[in-house]
This record gives sequence, structure tokens and C-alpha cells, in this order.
Amino acid sequence: MVRIFRSFYLFLIFLAAILSSIAYGSIPDRLEQLILEGKIHFYNFKIPKAQQTFKVIQQEFPDYPHGYFYESYITLIIYTQDMTNDSLITTLEQQVDKAIDVANEYQKGIEDNTAANFHLGLCYGVKGIYQVMNRSYLGSFFTGRKAKGYLEKVVRLDSTYYDAYLGLGIVHYYLDLMPGIVKFLAGILGFDGDRELGRREILLTANNGKFFEEEAYFTYYVIRYFLEGDKQNAIEKIEEMSHKYPGNAGLTLLLGYHNRRFGYIEKSLQYCQSIPDSFETILPQIIDMKYYNIAVAHYDLNQFEKSDSIFSYLIRLRTRKSLYYQAAINYYKGLLAALMFDNEKSRYYLKNIFEHKQTKYWYYQSRTLLKYRVDSLMYYQIYARNLLYSRHFDESMTIARRLQEMLSKGIEAKNPDLVFLVTDLIGENHYYTHKYSQAKKYYESISAKISKMNDEFRRSWVYIHYARCLVKTGEYDLAEKMLDKAHELNEEFTRITISRERYILGELKQQHNNPKVKI
Repeated sequence: MVRIFRSFYLFLIFLAAILSSIAYGSIPDRLEQLILEGKIHFYNFKIPKAQQTFKVIQQEFPDYPHGYFYESYITLIIYTQDMTNDSLITTLEQQVDKAIDVANEYQKGIEDNTAANFHLGLCYGVKGIYQVMNRSYLGSFFTGRKAKGYLEKVVRLDSTYYDAYLGLGIVHYYLDLMPGIVKFLAGILGFDGDRELGRREILLTANNGKFFEEEAYFTYYVIRYFLEGDKQNAIEKIEEMSHKYPGNAGLTLLLGYHNRRFGYIEKSLQYCQSIPDSFETILPQIIDMKYYNIAVAHYDLNQFEKSDSIFSYLIRLRTRKSLYYQAAINYYKGLLAALMFDNEKSRYYLKNIFEHKQTKYWYYQSRTLLKYRVDSLMYYQIYARNLLYSRHFDESMTIARRLQEMLSKGIEAKNPDLVFLVTDLIGENHYYTHKYSQAKKYYESISAKISKMNDEFRRSWVYIHYARCLVKTGEYDLAEKMLDKAHELNEEFTRITISRERYILGELKQQHNNPKVKI
């Protein structure tokens, strides 16, 4: 799940960069026409047509940086989807260096050339992104500082150059989400995080941008969805964009992901299955995400053999899979083998998951499965959890209560944490059916002992679920303490989730303290 977010985060950044690539002022009508044409191709994921259009721009307008920038950015997007393709990074470096050279020449002879400064900012932004992806963090800070400096110069020269605020807004917003030490070091290097400022800057582009207000709204609603919990309003906007750009598989996948996460599994499958396999060669992770989501959807429906066969098909696909998807596939193959009581096969897959920044989410989840064999009690806990997440609440609760009864009678489970997991399952069932006070009672019954859970990953999530119940019952201070306990886990997706829960909690506390404030 976290990698889906990360992939869409990169997609968000590509839209943000495109936002501002047309210069204000007088550019030839033909150039503007070609840029808009290339954008439409790009938004519909017609990548070869977009590349061809930007090549035409280079041929017809060789002294303008626009076509060179777009070419490098498309290569960057392809590289984010296929980072094991070493030839792409060489091509990308050559393209972005060419774009920078043209932008510098474009600036000569024109005092305070706003468009040139803007494109220089974008080009250094591209360079900074691929430096981060290749873990050249110090270099990316200095490159990013150049990009930010050019964008800041643009808005100093022309405060009405509204498209420029989007890039600045994304920088300010996301830096505010970084861990304290990262923010401290970023501050020394000239980067300041400010979530509220970032959101205002993004909306400034959305409301006043000359060409790209729709993309700015997309950026804003992706932030609202993933980082601020406003899922319903955000997904409605994304659905509108999906209708406008039906070829955009990224938007289709996001809708599929949303429906799967909210338990509408059949609708999720319809979205994912509608994506053609034609993206396999140029955007391979689109296909990886397609079949990954289909496989997980069947897992969520407790169709374990069907899910396993789709994961096997995904393994056989010739796409170069990221470390994240390699780990995700190994996790589910190992889990599914365990659920079919093939312990040897399960351990084979789970042992292939190693601790790495890109794989930590799956590494943490897999450790308990390696330590404790899945027995019949654990099988039904997982089965009932899937029923819960696919909106079969009564069936899920029936199994959960039966498990609780068996454990209370002294029947021992292989996994000593099962008593916590079953209580959490009952609590979540009450939460999802809006029985918040009843949910709270179940979490209260284990609150003093949650810290004794062996599984640190699932322990953090029990705290998160407890905090959500406390928010619903208005116990904000205690909810914040539970989130503090959950934050002890150093894992990206969990940290992002906690940040979102803190944001929602802060908004509610503000509204409680000042009822006139509208959230």
C-alpha cells in the first residue's frame, strides 16, 4: 500500500513540474499549441506521442527550453517506473543537462528573464529528484536549493506568476512532514517546511494559474486524500479527472486502490482490470500495480488460491520490479502459503524479504510469520479480518467473538499476540459500524498490556486503531498519547499514517476550542 502512495506521490510531482513549464508572456502561438498537445498526450499516458510532440518542439523552437525540459521530465517519469534500467539514468542526465544549457542561453540578453529562471528551476528540480532516487542525498539538497532559488526569484520578479507557487508549495508542505533531524538539516541548507504555507501556495496556483489550475487541484486533492484524511471530497475530484483523461492509468489505479481500501472489492477489480497491458514496456510499474492490486483484491475476498495464482503470474511478468514490489510479492506468496499450511514454502518466500528502506513495510510484517507458524486460530483471525475489510461485518464479528471465546477458555495459539489481534479485530468491527463507545471498551481492556506485544509493527497499528476510537469519542488528549506510542515504529507508511491522524486530530481540537472555525 505504501508503495502505491509513493508511486502516486511521484506522479503528483510530475504533474506539479509540468504545471509551470509554459512561460508567461509572449511565446509563439505554435509553441503553446504544441506544448498543450503534448500535455494532453501525457495526461492520457500516451507517452510515445508526447515524446514525439516534444521532439517537434525542439526541432521547430531549438532556442526555447520548453521541449528539452519536457523530454527530460518524461524520461524521469519512465525512470521512476523502471529504476533497474541503467541506460535510462545516462539518457536522463544528458537530457536535463541539455535543457539547462538551452535555458541558460535563453536567459542571455534578457534582463531578469522570468521564463528562463523558471525553466532553470524546473530542470534543477528534475536533477534533484533523480539524485534522491539514487540516494545522493547531500547532492540533492544543493541541487534542490538551486531549483528553489530560481523559483523564488521568479515570484520576486513577478508575484503574479502564479504557476510558480506550486513547486514552492510542494517543497514547503512535504518538508514539514519530514522527521525532526531531516527538517533541522534541511533548514541549515536553506529549506524551511511549512505545511499551511505549502497548502496556500498550491491553492494559489489552483485558483489563479494561467494554464494549469486543474493540475494544481489534483495536487491539492492527492494531499487531502493521503495526508489529511479528506478522502471523499478528494476521490470525487479524482473521478472527475479520470473521466476527462480516460487513458490515464495512474488515475484508474488510484480509484481501484481507493475502492479496495474501502472494501468495495468488486468495483476495485473493475478499475484495475480495465487497464491494458500495453504499458508493460514503457511504464512497467503500472502493470505491476495492476496485477498486484488484483491479486490483493482476491486475497481480501479470502480467495487464497486465486490470489496465489495471480501473484505467480505477476512473478512471471517480464517487468523489472522495484525492490518494494519484489518484497510485496514475497510477503503475499509467503502469507498465502502459510494460510494453505505449507510452512516450508512460506518460509522460502518470507526469507527473501530483507530490511531496506524500500522494503521495511513488508520486512516488519513478515517477521512474525517467520517466528510463529500460522495455526487454525491465526487462520481464522486473518480470514475474519479480510471479511471486515471487505465490508462483511456480521460474518467477521461472529468469527472474532468465537476466537475470543476459545482464547478465554485457555486454548493456546502459536502466536502469543493473537489475543491482542482478536481484541483489535472486534474493536475495529465496532469502529467500522459506528459503535465507537463499544470499540473503546475493547481497546481499554488491553490498553495496559499493548506495550507487551512482541510484534512491534502490529503493536503500532493497534495503538493507531485505539487512537481513532478515542478521536470519535472526543478524548483528544488520550488519542494523542496513543499516537505518540504508535510513532515508536520507524517505518514510512506508518509514519505517514500517524502524521495524517495527527492532522485530523489537530483540526478537530481546533474546532472544539473554537466552534466558529470551519474544518
